[in-house]
Amino acid sequence: MTRYIDLNADAGESPDPAGDLPLLDFVTSVNLACGVHAGGPETIAVLSKAATGKGVGVGAHPGLTDGRRPRPIDPAEAAEAVIAQVAAFRRHAQAPLQHVKLHGALYHAARDERVAGAVAEAVKASGAPILVAQAGSPLERAGRAAGVRVAAEAFLDRGYRPDGLLVPRGEAGALVTDRGEVERRAVRLALERRVAATDGRDVAVEADTFCVHGDSAGAVELARAARAALERAGVVVRPMGAA
Repeated sequence: MTRYIDLNADAGESPDPAGDLPLLDFVTSVNLACGVHAGGPETIAVLSKAATGKGVGVGAHPGLTDGRRPRPIDPAEAAEAVIAQVAAFRRHAQAPLQHVKLHGALYHAARDERVAGAVAEAVKASGAPILVAQAGSPLERAGRAAGVRVAAEAFLDRGYRPDGLLVPRGEAGALVTDRGEVERRAVRLALERRVAATDGRDVAVEADTFCVHGDSAGAVELARAARAALERAGVVVRPMGAA
């Protein structure tokens, strides 16, 4: 049975969009910052046009002004951020909206079921075709309950705890930067649907899309290596919206 996987990356988070263009040769979907935690009209326009020219699906990447810094987030604030930033994406993008993926602190705030429900309803109201949510998370469940198509996500360049959550940034094991390890994780996640946690135990992960963070060290090489490894293993790598 053929296995299909999307390979996504966050982008548009630096003032010069040209720095993200090489990623588009290897990923199949890209998440563009919408002008709050980073990005803006120029990066959205330039990168969305370049992505669609390469057959890469384009999504909105709503975030908060404080980016990755954890803080309490009210469900209404989360929903408002999604609605406003999807609208900003649509104003400036040179490609159709394929999906919505939350950024940083907003992504992690959706572990709260109330926030997850508000985000799912906001994505539905925005008319976005797909919601990207961490595999096994409250946001994945909320999206499906709201009748939104969900692409469940796994991470190639982030460490996993035994409970399936990501190791917080700044802690040992949070980042995976070794190319060989990223290749092995990609193939194992695709074929076995499992990943090794930092303590060596296996975590079951049912994912449709794999993320490489565009601002990680060596992101282009990691994306190149992951895609090549997946294709060698017989996995078809394609945009999440292609199914």
